[in-house]
This record gives sequence, structure tokens and C-alpha cells, in this order.
Amino acid sequence: MDRETDWIRPVVILFLLAAPAVGLRVASHFADDPDLRPLAITSGRPVAYSQGRAEAGPAMIEVSVNWGEDWAGAMKRAALRDMIARSLASRTDLYLIRFQDVPGARVKLYFRVGPNVFGPYPPEGMRDGLHSALVALSATIVPLR
Repeated sequence: MDRETDWIRPVVILFLLAAPAVGLRVASHFADDPDLRPLAITSGRPVAYSQGRAEAGPAMIEVSVNWGEDWAGAMKRAALRDMIARSLASRTDLYLIRFQDVPGARVKLYFRVGPNVFGPYPPEGMRDGLHSALVALSATIVPLR
């Protein structure tokens, strides 16, 4: 092969590899169908596809932790976050953890699934709140056909 045409083979190979994904992306744009998007999360109607309207997205567990500014307990914020994340990640990937500093010396956990709020729970009673939230989440998720 000539040095001037050495670039043609890699370009043709890249084109052949990218053509199916590009074709699906163009088809999803014109058909307005999120299920055609390549490598996309397509279970339900994702929030990103619904232009940020959270009500169109999948249900999720929102964990709000009210962290007392005067907390003197042995548990640290990072350890509690890891414990919550490990417990939820073993069951679902639809969760969000938020910490908020509040006055006082207590740590309280609230679990929200849609309009349902479970809590307050202390860190050592977190298991009951997790169970309630997981049951509520399984009741709100519509099985895929």
C-alpha cells in the first residue's frame, strides 16, 4: 500500500463499526422513540428524555439524613453514607442519598418513595426504614412487558 492511502483502511473500519449506532441514533431522533437509542437506559421513561420532569422518571428511594451539628457519636458521615449505599445497592440502583446539617445532637434518617415518607429513624434503626422503602419501591415500579 502507498503511504498516502494508509489512512483509508482505519477510516473504513471505524465507519463500519460506528454505522449501526449512528443509524439507530438518527432513527430514534426522527421516530421520537427512546427505546431506539443505542446504549441508553430504556426501562420506563428516563428523566433525561422527559426534559427533566421527575414525574415521568422511574420511582426511586430518596434518603434524607438530618445530621445534627452537635453530633458526638462514634459514627462518621462517610461511614453512614457507605452503610446506606451498601444496603440499598444490594437491592436496587434507584436511590439518592442527601445529607443536611441541622441544629441539635441527633442523626435522623427519612426515606421517601414518591409521596410516601418513612421516618425518622436513628442510624441503628435504619433497617426498618430500608425495608419499608424497598417495599414501597417494589409496589410503585411497573413491571416491564
